[in-house]
Amino acid sequence: MLNKIVKPPQPPKKETSKESPVIRNDPLPPLFVKVEKYNEILKHLEELDSHINNFREVLNELNKSEEELKKRLNLTEQTLEKIAETLFILNTKIRPGGKVPKKIPEHVSHEDLLKEAEDLEDYLKTMREAMEKIKNEINR
Repeated sequence: MLNKIVKPPQPPKKETSKESPVIRNDPLPPLFVKVEKYNEILKHLEELDSHINNFREVLNELNKSEEELKKRLNLTEQTLEKIAETLFILNTKIRPGGKVPKKIPEHVSHEDLLKEAEDLEDYLKTMREAMEKIKNEINR
């Protein structure tokens, strides 16, 4: 019975899985990387790059839209100011007793107001004359 060969005890086999990550505490990456993993990393980097480029395009379009909106708002404000100026001039000439609204647009100069008032007076005078001519022609 002594003739039997006795094998030394073997350590238990470790199961290795391709999906289980290896956690390393050292700051250096492993020297060798599987080609499959390397290709997968490259694919992810390309996807990230593509997403970043798409995001930049969206931001550029948003900036263009915002600039267009600002232009339109500015144009609307300018139009409103012109209407307010015209209304102010009309109020100074048409209201009984020459009542003037309390608020005068700040950016309108006194000279501009006087010029507009004179132009309006000339226009009203021309209109009165034209109405008188029409009235005289009707009475004939």
